[in-house]
Amino acid sequence: MKLLHTSDWHLGNQFGETERRNDEFGSVFDWMLEQIRSEHVDLLLIAGDVFDTRNPPIDAIRLFYNFIGKLTKTGCRHLVVIGGNHDSTGRINAPTGFFDVYDKMDVHLIGGVDPENLEREVIVLSDENGEPESVVCAVPYVHEKFLRTVQPGESQEEKAAKMREGLKRHYDEVGALAETERTRIMKEFGKEVPLIVTGHLFTRGSEKYRSADDGVRDLPLGGLESAGLDVFPESADYIALGHIHRGYSIENHEHIRYSGSIVPIGFDELAYKKNVCLAEFDGRAVNVREIEIPRFRLMKNITGTTIQEILSALDTFEAECDGRTGYFKVTNTGEYIPELHQQVSRYLNGKKLVCCGTSNKNSRLSEGMISVSEGESLDELTEMDVFNRRMEDKKVEEGRRQDLRNLLLELIREIDEEETEKGE
Repeated sequence: MKLLHTSDWHLGNQFGETERRNDEFGSVFDWMLEQIRSEHVDLLLIAGDVFDTRNPPIDAIRLFYNFIGKLTKTGCRHLVVIGGNHDSTGRINAPTGFFDVYDKMDVHLIGGVDPENLEREVIVLSDENGEPESVVCAVPYVHEKFLRTVQPGESQEEKAAKMREGLKRHYDEVGALAETERTRIMKEFGKEVPLIVTGHLFTRGSEKYRSADDGVRDLPLGGLESAGLDVFPESADYIALGHIHRGYSIENHEHIRYSGSIVPIGFDELAYKKNVCLAEFDGRAVNVREIEIPRFRLMKNITGTTIQEILSALDTFEAECDGRTGYFKVTNTGEYIPELHQQVSRYLNGKKLVCCGTSNKNSRLSEGMISVSEGESLDELTEMDVFNRRMEDKKVEEGRRQDLRNLLLELIREIDEEETEKGE
């Protein structure tokens, strides 16, 4: 059996007002469908964050459903999708049952945790002859409310310990159900099948792979910054993870992987490649290789210390684009340049270049507000970005900062959960 592992599509993502659905996501999908055909993929697994927001634009939803329609014609037999922290559980689950009309492919959509129906997270996939070929623990992003009860006066360490226990307990329970299925399959069919486990979370060590501009909202569960590998079932033959936008294997375990996002979500992701993971099983043994995703959008970080340097770099980038549209972000690392955004915009007149943001590293708004770059808007900043800048401006003692961050994160989570419940 062949599995193609991907994650973090973030459909609907755009740079400010810059559209990126058809020319970029559409091209990646066409490429991915060709890989699925040529590699004879049996299972496509999307490990969370299908959409960029819980209420994605209609075009993003249409793009996803059109992709599934085309996927049914590739020979791929199975699609498993789990929800991520950016996804709405209801949005992912909504078409469940609709895809039953496809007799050549079965579709499993697990948008979120249902504590009363953990069996839903255990999926048995069958081959062309109707015999089981794998078992999937399709564990989605797990909201904090499913993992611990809130107690007044708890320390961050106590919260983290409860979160760790709750997360491990969830994987243990789902893993036990999966092992029951594997035992049944061995008794009835006389063969061992691989166990595939999913997750959408930070794991220990993943902080060095996070980027400041990658669109990952840094929301650890409670005080739990990241999970250890001990939360996952030991018997897992492949662990397909999402949430980190850079693809890599964890602690040299080739079968435990983040696939990374399929396109650069931020300009600081241009430094590393994007890929999907192809896992080929022989019984329970697995061989994994990465397939690099081509770049379908020309993007570049433009830096300079003067406006002349920046405009000269734009001319060079325009020549590199060779008549194609190029997308860029400008950072001035020198002395403050007044009206940087306006000067760049005027210079683009008649050029096939699109500015996705400008910043003056040495600019600052008036006292009482946050440090900000010219042309930068609050839409480009996360809540934590604003909070960190405010603490820096007010010179909050370093020892207090993490406690204040944790309080903010708890408030954000409560707001997110309220919005999720209203929208589902």
